[in-house]
Amino acid sequence: MSALVLKPITAAWTGRAALAMMNTDNNKITFMFTDIEGSTRLWEEHDRAMEAVLSLHDEIVHGTVKECGGLIFKHTGDGLAAAFTEPDSAARAALQAQHLLAAADWGPVGALRSRIGIHSGRAQSRAGEDYSEYFGRDVNRCARIADAAHGGQVLLSAPTAELLGALADAGWIIRDLGTHQLRDLSQPEQVYQLSDRDLPSRFPPLRTVDRIPRRLPAPSELFTGREEDVRALGDLLRRARLVSLLGPGGVGKTELAVAAALDCVQDFADGAWFCPLAGANSVDAIAELIETTVGLQVTTEASALDRLANGLAMRRALLILDGVESSLAEVRQVVASLLHACRNITILSTTRVVLQARSEQVMAVAPLALPGIDPEGVDAARRNACLALFERRAQLADSEFQLTAGNLPAVLSICRHLDGLPLAIELAAAQMAAMEPQDLADRIGHRIALIDDREQTLSTIVDWSYHSLSDRERMLFQRLAVFAGGFSLSLAERVCVDDVIEEDDVMPGLADLVNKSVISLQRTPQGSRYSMLELLRNYAMRELTDAAQTGARRQRHLEAYLDFVRRARQGLMTRTEADWVKHIAIEFPNLRAAFAWAMESGQVAKALELIHCTDSFARERFMREIDPFAVQALAAATGDESYLFAAQSVMASAAARRGDIASAVELADTALANARRSGVDDIFMPFRLVATTGILSGDFQRCAEAADEAIALAIRCQRPLEVARFKSMKALGTMLAPGASNDIELALQALNEARELRNPSLLAWCLYVAGTLDSRESQALALLEEAIEFADMVGNRYIAGIALQVSSWKRHSASRDEIAAGFSRVITHWYRVANWANLVSALRLCAVSMQGYDDELVAVIDGWLAHSEARAVLSTVTDEVYADAIVQVAARMGEEAFRAVSLRGGTMNTTHFVDYCRQALTGQPL
Repeated sequence: MSALVLKPITAAWTGRAALAMMNTDNNKITFMFTDIEGSTRLWEEHDRAMEAVLSLHDEIVHGTVKECGGLIFKHTGDGLAAAFTEPDSAARAALQAQHLLAAADWGPVGALRSRIGIHSGRAQSRAGEDYSEYFGRDVNRCARIADAAHGGQVLLSAPTAELLGALADAGWIIRDLGTHQLRDLSQPEQVYQLSDRDLPSRFPPLRTVDRIPRRLPAPSELFTGREEDVRALGDLLRRARLVSLLGPGGVGKTELAVAAALDCVQDFADGAWFCPLAGANSVDAIAELIETTVGLQVTTEASALDRLANGLAMRRALLILDGVESSLAEVRQVVASLLHACRNITILSTTRVVLQARSEQVMAVAPLALPGIDPEGVDAARRNACLALFERRAQLADSEFQLTAGNLPAVLSICRHLDGLPLAIELAAAQMAAMEPQDLADRIGHRIALIDDREQTLSTIVDWSYHSLSDRERMLFQRLAVFAGGFSLSLAERVCVDDVIEEDDVMPGLADLVNKSVISLQRTPQGSRYSMLELLRNYAMRELTDAAQTGARRQRHLEAYLDFVRRARQGLMTRTEADWVKHIAIEFPNLRAAFAWAMESGQVAKALELIHCTDSFARERFMREIDPFAVQALAAATGDESYLFAAQSVMASAAARRGDIASAVELADTALANARRSGVDDIFMPFRLVATTGILSGDFQRCAEAADEAIALAIRCQRPLEVARFKSMKALGTMLAPGASNDIELALQALNEARELRNPSLLAWCLYVAGTLDSRESQALALLEEAIEFADMVGNRYIAGIALQVSSWKRHSASRDEIAAGFSRVITHWYRVANWANLVSALRLCAVSMQGYDDELVAVIDGWLAHSEARAVLSTVTDEVYADAIVQVAARMGEEAFRAVSLRGGTMNTTHFVDYCRQALTGQPL
C-alpha cells in the first residue's frame, strides 16, 4: 500500500463557533456525503487489510474536506458527512478526493471507489463544546443523492448545480442526468454529475429506485409501528438467502415484506419482485407464475422450474413469495432449486407455517404491541401503534373522528380484543362512520369472548365485517371477486351492473367498501384503481356460491375485457402507445382470468380474439404465457373460428424465436391462408410473419410479395401505420437480397411517414431498418441509437434487441473496448429475454468482430455454438465469413490449444457461458 501522506487532521471546524459560521444570515449550507462502494464485500474478502485501507481512505477524505474549508459532522460506517459554507468548496473537495482515491495504492483490495453526493439547503443543527450535527430534510436528501451514485462518481442536486453554474471552475464538467426517483423521497429529483477532464465521466445508470426493475405493490398508507421490524428484516435480507416471515393471517406479513423490499431494493441490482402464490398449487404453476412476474421469456422445452432457474441464475434479485402455506411442499422444491442454481437470488416468503427448507431464516411477525390498560393520556396513547392505526383508519371513514379521553377506553378494549392484528383493527375502525366506539367494543367483545386463537379472531372479524355490510354492499363485494389484480370504476360498472345494482350505485358502493376496508383504492397514472386482499377475495368468492351468478359475472368480466383489448389494440397503434402499454400491463392478470373463463366455458372464438388483440403487445415484449394460450385455443378449436389465424401466428413467432425457421414458414403460411378467408380486416400480423420468415429463410422474394400485398390492403383499409411498416419491411428484405444496390430510399420514405404518425414502436422499427441499411457509420449509429430509445420508451424488447445487435456490428471505427461493450450489451439483452436464436446470431457477430482482439473468447464462443441446440436467425455474418474467422483464430492459437479452449466452451451451460462472455468483454459479471 502506498505511503500517501496528508497533514494531520485538526479540529479546526468544530463546536458552536463553526455552527454559527455555517448559519450566518441563514445562508444555505452545502452538504457532502461519501460512501465506499462495495464495502461489505471488501470487509468479507479482505478483513485484515480493510482496517488500514479504511484509515487511509479517511485520511484522504478528511484532508480534502479540511483543505477546502469544510466541517465533518458525522461518520456513516464507511463514509462521512461534511458541511461547507460555499458550494464550490464542496465541489473542489469532492473532485480532489476522487483524484486522490483513484491514485492511491490500496494493496490487496486492488481498488477503492467512493460514491459522493452534494446538495445545498438548510438544516436544523445541534452543537456541543466539541461537536456539531446537522439533521433534517436537506441532509437526508444529500444522503440519498450519494446513495444513487457509483464508485468514483460525484452527483449534484439541482440547487447545487444551479449555484455552481456561476461559480464553477472552467475545467469542471456538469452534466444533467435527468429526473430520478430516489429512495425514501416522495418526489423525483433532478440529478447532475460533476467531473473534470481527468476523471471518468461514463457510469452505468444511477442506482435509483426507478432504474431497478421491480414489481412491488404500493406501500400501505396505514403501515405503522413496524420501523424496527423493517430495519431488522432489511439487515436479514442482506446476509441471508432465504428468509421466512412467520405469523398468523392479518398480522401484516405482506405489508412488512413490501416495506422492507422498498427500503433495501437498491441492494438488488436486478430487481425486486412480489409474487402472490394464491391459486398456484403445483411446482410448474409456481415456477410459471414467478417467470411471468419477473418477465422472463424462455422458449426451451425444459420444465418450468428448470427454465426459471436458468433465467435467474446470474441475477442479483429479491423474490417475495407471498402466502406459501397453501403449497408448502411445492414451494419448498422451487426454493431449493433456485437457491442451488442461482447464487445471487434472495427469497423472502410470507407464511403461516414454517417452510422447513434448508438455510431458512425465520423471522416471527408479532401483532402490534398492545396498549397498556391505562395509558397516560391521549397523546401517550397515540404513540401506541394499535391505537394510532385505529385512529388513522377511523378518520378515513369519518374525518372528524379523534381519540379522546371519552372514547379511549372503548378503543383500548377493541384493540386488545383484536390481539393487535392490523387487518382486524382496520376492519373494525372502518365502522366508525356508522357506530360509536363503545357500541363496537361491546359487539366485538361479545363475538370473540370465547376465542383464544388469533386465526379464529381474524376469521371472526372478517365474517362480522362482511355481515355488517348492507345487502347491496355484500352483493357488490361478491361480484367484484371475479376481478384479478384490481379493477377500475368503469370496468366495475361493466361487470357488476344489472337490474339489481344500477350504474349509479357502483361508485358510491365502491366508496362505502373502501371506507369499510373491504377494498382499497390506489391512485395511479392510469387513474383510480381498486383492489382487495386475497384473503377477502377468497371470502367473497365463497359467498358467490350460486353457479349461475358466478357464470354471469365471469361472462360479464370476459365481455368487458374483450372490449378493453379491442380498444387497447387500436391504442397501441397511435402516438399514445406508451400509455396503453402501461394500461395493458396492469390489466394482464384480468386478461388471464378472462381467457381462463373463455376456455372453461367453451367460448374458443372469444379466447382466440383475446389472443389476436394481445399478440403484438406480448410478442414484442417476449411475454411467454401467450404461447400456452395459443396451444390451448388451437387444441379446442373447430377450425371455423374467425381468429384462428391469431393463435397460428403466435406459434409461428414462437418457432422463429427458437430458430426453427422451417416450422415458422409453414405456420405463417397457414395463418395467412386462414386470415384471408376469415372476413377480418385486421390481418396484418400474419403478413408480418410471412415477410419476416422470408427474410429469415433467405427467400427475399417471399418478403417482397407479402409486403406488397399488405401495403395494398393497408391503403384500402386506410391504415397508414401498416403502410409505413411494410414499406420498411420490403426495404429491408430487398436490400438484404444478394446483389441488391445500396439504395435506402424506400426505408427513408417509410421513416418519414413514421415520424409523422409518431407511434413509438413504428418509429423504432423504421429507424432500425434505416440504420441497418445506411452504409455511413455515424449516420447509421445515430439512427440505431434513436431506435433503441423509442423501443425502450414502450418496452419493445424485440426492436431494442435487434437495433442493439446491428449497432454493435456497425462500429467499424470504434476501439476494442467500445466494440466489446456493445456486444456485451446485446448478448446480455438476448440472454435476459431468453431469445436463443438471436443470441446465436449476436454471438456469431461478436466472434467475427473480436477475432484478433480476444482469440480465446472467440474459441469459447465457437465451442458453445457447436454444442448449442439453438439455431441462428438471419445474421449479417455468412457461414463463410464466420468459418474464415474461426480458421484464422485456430491458426494463431494453434490447433491443439484452440480445440482445448473450444471444448471448454462446449461444456458451459448458457448462464455460465454468458457470464464468461461479459467478463471477457467488459470485466463485468452477469
